[in-house]
Amino acid sequence: MIESILFKKLIDEAYVKIKNHIRNQKSALAIKKSDFEEILDNHITHILNWCSEISFLETSQKKDTIKTYVNLDYFLTPKRIHFSKKEREKTVRLEEILKRENHNIVILGDPGAGKTTTLKYIAYKILQDETFFPEEFNFPVLVRLKELKKNETLIDKLADTLGIYIKVSESEVRINKYEILLSAISSTVNQLRCLILLDGFDEIQNPNLKNEILTDIENLSVNSDIISFILTCRSADFYYSISNCSIYEIKPLVDEQVETFVHNWFKDQKKSNKLLQIIFASAYKYYALKPLTLAHLCAIYERTESIPEKPILLYKKYTELLLSDWDKQNRVKRISAFSDFNNDSKLNFLSHLAYLSKTKYDIDYFEKDKLQNIYREICEQYTLPKKEAINVINEIESHTGLFLQTGFNSFEFEHKTIQEYITSEYIVNNFNQLSEEYIYKLPNELAAALLLSDTPDELFLNVLKKLNFYSKYNSFFDKKRIEKYLYHLQNFPALSDSEWFGRNSLPRVHPDELPINSNHYDFYNTFISRISIEKPNFSENKNLCFWLLGIYTISTLFKENSNQLELFSLNTRFYLENLFSDSFFTNAINSNITIYSLGVDTDRKNKYGQKINIKDRPLIPYILKNKEDNDLPNFIYLPTKFYKNNR
Repeated sequence: MIESILFKKLIDEAYVKIKNHIRNQKSALAIKKSDFEEILDNHITHILNWCSEISFLETSQKKDTIKTYVNLDYFLTPKRIHFSKKEREKTVRLEEILKRENHNIVILGDPGAGKTTTLKYIAYKILQDETFFPEEFNFPVLVRLKELKKNETLIDKLADTLGIYIKVSESEVRINKYEILLSAISSTVNQLRCLILLDGFDEIQNPNLKNEILTDIENLSVNSDIISFILTCRSADFYYSISNCSIYEIKPLVDEQVETFVHNWFKDQKKSNKLLQIIFASAYKYYALKPLTLAHLCAIYERTESIPEKPILLYKKYTELLLSDWDKQNRVKRISAFSDFNNDSKLNFLSHLAYLSKTKYDIDYFEKDKLQNIYREICEQYTLPKKEAINVINEIESHTGLFLQTGFNSFEFEHKTIQEYITSEYIVNNFNQLSEEYIYKLPNELAAALLLSDTPDELFLNVLKKLNFYSKYNSFFDKKRIEKYLYHLQNFPALSDSEWFGRNSLPRVHPDELPINSNHYDFYNTFISRISIEKPNFSENKNLCFWLLGIYTISTLFKENSNQLELFSLNTRFYLENLFSDSFFTNAINSNITIYSLGVDTDRKNKYGQKINIKDRPLIPYILKNKEDNDLPNFIYLPTKFYKNNR
């Protein structure tokens, strides 16, 4: 690979200078020039193979790094120490960092943020692009820190990589050899204008080795007058101050970067446009904020020409990826400092934490004291020590990236949708513990739980039972109110339902008497809308379908009209109507509508000689035949299309 005459000459000169430098240290370079060249040549080949392509579990084929790479934005300081939003608004791009810096660089980022891909991009550009900082960098050197052996220092690894083998007398102590190697490495880096790429400080599992390597990095840094290395690490694992180093943190992707990423991923412009259209028109818009998650979507779409219809299932897969699959693929085994605190335990702990944050504590993000309070409340269930809250949270952040420190005194889940999914895991396993009060606080999480449940029909109906919706609904639609309504419908067929319910003929109702009162209609709006979007795998359950019609009936009766409440938005009506078009609903209604009777006599004329024309009405009233059946609504509206199907 060392084909350039100038580069070969540079290596020859470097060999001579390194040899003289080591001789001045009263040692000798124990390698021939040809072997020195071969080692460097082999390393260049290794780096090219490593940096030219990216791949992960879901990709059908590897992707060209340079064509897929998107220029990222970097915070000027780690986000965990941000005190204000203004600090988060100040960002720079990679080229600006390399241009402005004369210090070594630490790049932090959450799992999947693009740390390793950034190093691949830098290595590729140094080797293949003559215009990429030619005066600063000639030669990249890669060290994947997870590959260091138990008793191997970083300095030893760099010496082997650069072909710096020295002879020392038996009287030489190890510290002298270390100093000689450190000095020789610094000389080589300066001579060859190397840029050392240190990937994955967080992936070093042995604490003692980690401390030793940190010392090596510190020594390497203070011995350089130029940028000699770039170190990457997960944000949660880096609390250190290294002399002569500047720290940056990767910012999540913005919409323009998402578009660039997708277009770069696909060769087919139509395919990339179609995927972008799907992403920006769906809940995925709020999900594809990191290169890993976006690549995950692209890979699935590339393989199947579709993405999961239900975002929650992608969240589940993504959570599994962060918990274990990503590390498995990278052959990293993360060891917990706490007994039996494996990935399953971490997920259970986080789901419990998320659930309590939404129900008991009413928070979406955590200040340190609140986080410690919740931790102390649940830690014993997971055999975790009471005084180790922050250490446990730091380990979860480091090992999974699901829960992050986002400011000086603030913590939160990786994304709101991930928090909803994790909470839904807790709900599915502990639904009987939920009180009516708590249910009203969890509309999105309960909708997500329906997707995870093996019996979503039963879970949905149990939610309504816990909210006493059955009794409230049937108490409202009592015999007197139904008869009065049907009388007016029969005798004044031109009168719309909303007009009738707005007249004095309706018995006065206090808002709290409504099946869905003013304090709770937001819950039903959100819950039903999310169900309609996610579309759980409901079966043809008549109770489920008729109670959905009951909610739909409420949504048609109470609108913004004089003093009436607008209980449901038009979007919610639209989502329900979309849900009703699914075959499970149509089949269940067609099979069970005989439980109800038509609420008006279409053959009888009123006192004005008018007849009810059902076809002209968007909704048809039906009355439950067996009034003793309290598990079904007394009265429902049925969309006209279902009436037509049953004529």
